[in-house]
Amino acid sequence: MSSSLQHVTRLYPDGQKYVGTIRADLFDGHGTFIYRNGQQYDGEWRSGVRHGHGVVITPDGDRHEGYWVNNVMQDVEDVQVGRFEDAGDAARPPSSRRAKAYFSVSDSELVIYDISARGVPDMDATSSGSLKGADPYVRMILLGGDEPSADTEFIRNEKNPHWKATLVLPLPNWAFSSDSSVPQLMVQLFDKDFKKADDRIAEATVTLPLVLAERFGDEVVQKISLDGVLFPGHVHDSTSAPRKVPPIPLTFKAKLQKKR
Repeated sequence: MSSSLQHVTRLYPDGQKYVGTIRADLFDGHGTFIYRNGQQYDGEWRSGVRHGHGVVITPDGDRHEGYWVNNVMQDVEDVQVGRFEDAGDAARPPSSRRAKAYFSVSDSELVIYDISARGVPDMDATSSGSLKGADPYVRMILLGGDEPSADTEFIRNEKNPHWKATLVLPLPNWAFSSDSSVPQLMVQLFDKDFKKADDRIAEATVTLPLVLAERFGDEVVQKISLDGVLFPGHVHDSTSAPRKVPPIPLTFKAKLQKKR
């Protein structure tokens, strides 16, 4: 194979197209790749992957300009979240191709609101030792990095709470793919206690690509099931069997916005 740059036009059976330079039969130098959905990448390549300055043009005509390192967008103006196929795979045999999802978030924050749950179990002990309603609140934790977190207000004695709080979690400048370590959001449900530590009732972990919209500012509704925690037996009877809190359905809305 030649080690010098050659200009080529390549058409693929699935409708994709590359026009630009190659080296050793891999995209290298400068070229334009047109995806099946009409999206284009026009910019620099190295050894079959996007590397250097480039521009993504969506089917709607939106332009997202940035800098790529080994096929991952590093810096962008404003916030852009999108799914891009690994264009470099087109230069490889079909059997070795892999679809990847790339996200780049710069100077942005995750906003979570309109949070509600159903069937919160009785948690608070009465003087007779029985249980009555809980005072529930939700904690959201962005796993990885500094792990920022935020809590809703607690609602007294409520089985089907609807919290009015808007939770805001700052996002670092991520660039990650679906085959690497993907940041996750932990959702925890607590019972507020005033004489002892708060009880953790249930929790679940949500993978962020399921939460984030494909466009900056779009709203996503996320429905999850919180896994209940195993608690000791009756408050005043240590010999009774532990009780397992049943799954608790929880719904919230989320979107990305620029940091204020």
